[in-house]
Amino acid sequence: MADESFGEKTEAPTPRRLEEARERGQVPRSTDLTAALTLLAGVAALYVLGGQIGGTLLAALKDMLQFGHERSLTSESVVTDFVALSRTIGLAVAPVMGAIAVAGIAANLIQSGPVFSAYPLKPSLEKLSPVKGFGRIFSKRSLMRFVTNMAKLAAIVWISYLVIAGDAPRIVAMSGMDVRALAAGCAEMVLSLGLKLAAVFVVLAVFDYMYQRWQYQQDLKMTKHEIREEMKRMEGDPLIREQRRHIQRQMAMRRMSAEVPRADAVITNPTHLAIAIRYDPEAMAAPRVVAKGADLLARRIREIALEHGVPIIEKPALARALYRAVEVGQEIPVEFYRAVAEVLAFVYRLANRQFRPAAAV
Repeated sequence: MADESFGEKTEAPTPRRLEEARERGQVPRSTDLTAALTLLAGVAALYVLGGQIGGTLLAALKDMLQFGHERSLTSESVVTDFVALSRTIGLAVAPVMGAIAVAGIAANLIQSGPVFSAYPLKPSLEKLSPVKGFGRIFSKRSLMRFVTNMAKLAAIVWISYLVIAGDAPRIVAMSGMDVRALAAGCAEMVLSLGLKLAAVFVVLAVFDYMYQRWQYQQDLKMTKHEIREEMKRMEGDPLIREQRRHIQRQMAMRRMSAEVPRADAVITNPTHLAIAIRYDPEAMAAPRVVAKGADLLARRIREIALEHGVPIIEKPALARALYRAVEVGQEIPVEFYRAVAEVLAFVYRLANRQFRPAAAV
């Protein structure tokens, strides 16, 4: 048992283990994917709306710097102009900021769905442990992070080289442009480069997310002992379960002891099965199974029936069919009406009673 408790974690995490991890805020999530998607959304928004935003900001700045003869420069006018300029800038860049915010929220929801947990905010001494800190620095996860960062750096250098090399003739031609055309051309080149880099980052981040999911499953793996302990917690201690079953058997035995003496007949297999039948034409639409059992329970039903003078009828085929098809407390189905009616009619003749079946029987 000790070896299993501290053995290798070879078993996949159970649904309960995954649920507990989620309650602690522990979910598979790639910060790289979130950052890459927000970068892509921001650059794409600037690429589409950059001209409009630039024109709006340039017009606002030009208007603020132009002073007519009738306008005096005072502290109140400076504050007013600053507020107006801030409002203009805010409205101009709002679509870009909105695209970034939506992309960030969507990236987190796509990866793990909504997660609300205060557990990560709880203070923990483990976070202050130097040994734990060194372990995190020199770990397989840190190595994977280092490899990912190197891949990002290589992608930045390579994509930048390809874009700049491809636009070299255009860059040379820009030397003869005026300031406005030069600014527009540079902005277009920078945004084009940003889109390409963001697309590459998204691809790399997808692989990082796949690795994070794999690492998440590895971290939550369990030993066989842990699975058994969880099953005990979920289903209860075996001793308690056995006590519960014992109590249920006792209750069933008491009900049987009370119902069998009131039965009209007991149909048997003859030794393996016993089904006690009772019929009250004034209160029942059809005969009802008041007790049934197999093997030891069937023997106890026969003993109670003999003690109280309840007729025992051997009908193996009918006993097997009733045992399979009818639960205790249920009325017999229509297909058994004739066979059970014959049994009750025979029992009533033995007791010099008249069998008066209901219309349904």
